[in-house]
Amino acid sequence: MEAGVARRDWPWSALFAVTVWGGSFVATKEALGSAEEPGIAPFALVAMRFLLGGLVLFIVLVARGGALLPERADRPRVALLGLLLGLHIGVQTYGLSFTLATHASWIVCFTSVTIALAAHFLYGQKLRGIGWLGVALAAAGVLGVTQSHDGSGGESVGFGDFLQFTGCFTWAAYTLLGKRAVEGSGALRVTTAATLLAGAGLAIVSAFTGLGAPPGSRELVAVLYLGLLSSAAAFLAWYHAQAVHGSQRTAATLYLEPFVTAGVAVFFDEPLVLATVLGGAVVLGGVALVQRGAR
Repeated sequence: MEAGVARRDWPWSALFAVTVWGGSFVATKEALGSAEEPGIAPFALVAMRFLLGGLVLFIVLVARGGALLPERADRPRVALLGLLLGLHIGVQTYGLSFTLATHASWIVCFTSVTIALAAHFLYGQKLRGIGWLGVALAAAGVLGVTQSHDGSGGESVGFGDFLQFTGCFTWAAYTLLGKRAVEGSGALRVTTAATLLAGAGLAIVSAFTGLGAPPGSRELVAVLYLGLLSSAAAFLAWYHAQAVHGSQRTAATLYLEPFVTAGVAVFFDEPLVLATVLGGAVVLGGVALVQRGAR
């Protein structure tokens, strides 16, 4: 009986979401193609992903019944969230054209640090000494990841890593600014509206920057994965886990994401560099200390 309770107590929906998101870096790389065989253009890919995922979330809203749009007082903030979301994933996807999926998955773990720092300086949620040690350790780990590559395209990899690092700040802004809107309108309504707004904005941008090569079957499968699973099913699973298990326990599952990415990337012939894994492990160690030092 106790074993059965323990199994039910696992945040399986959060683990599902993290597994999907871990694979999304590799799916994005597949959809973007390579210099020799270019695929979908970055901003067009994100527009497809958001519009498809947002449509699925909207269907869920309709099936659930009730209000479809965020509350009137929350709409300006939701519009800002849509802009931030489009900027965040757009830059992250563009950066993946230059770096490895494994690099991106390790670097985004630093987002927990940027959120803790914002909470410290803006919301009075002070970090203890061990938390500041974690900040320094995580920063050193990110630097280690950015310095490791497979021996080709070092400068391009560094540029792509820098773009991934900027995403740690845009996602922190999205998370913290969205708190009030989520409290007023609910996570599903806010996420649906922000996702559709981001998709529409990036569709306009991609009309000027280009759509890229016509997608083949491989690229279309990647788009379906990113839209249906990563942008719709995983978000729904994540919110379910937060409601059942709480934010802190749910967020702890994010530590698995880079390991999923590394495991999937191996099957798509992406090199697994030991220095990258070691740097990533240092990032996770620093993030763990930051979490312990947060009040």
